[in-house]
Amino acid sequence: MRHPDFFDHADGEHAVDDLLGSLGVERVNFDTRGLFAAKADNEAVREAQGKKPRVAFRATALTPEPFVRFVGDLNVENDRALLAGWAHCFAKWIAEGRRPSFFAHNPDDLYSPAVGRLFQELLHERCPQVPAPPGWPIEKERAERGEQLGLF
Repeated sequence: MRHPDFFDHADGEHAVDDLLGSLGVERVNFDTRGLFAAKADNEAVREAQGKKPRVAFRATALTPEPFVRFVGDLNVENDRALLAGWAHCFAKWIAEGRRPSFFAHNPDDLYSPAVGRLFQELLHERCPQVPAPPGWPIEKERAERGEQLGLF
């Protein structure tokens, strides 16, 4: 949903949330705060900022399966505070017995796996029943060979 009436904290938003909830359909919480906080000094960022809607932040759960679509910065660390906020929200939802889903990407999707991994790490810290993220294959291979990871 992208129309401003669905983000008005008034009749429009309440009506659509009531309708979706009554049908057992979840609202997609579309979080573009990281994307729009990013510096537009890269073609991928400028293109994504031009295409993605700038909608109001919501953390709405209408069903047992809340859904978040997160679009962040190219620099994953710049999104750490936003992801920590979502990890807190997910821990609360999980404690309520919900099964939330998190879809993460960034302007060129090159670092999307790192976004997901950081989110899982932050969620695991708050909610230990969620497994810690597995090591990257290269980390496992080097550890098995006894090699130290390098910077380059």
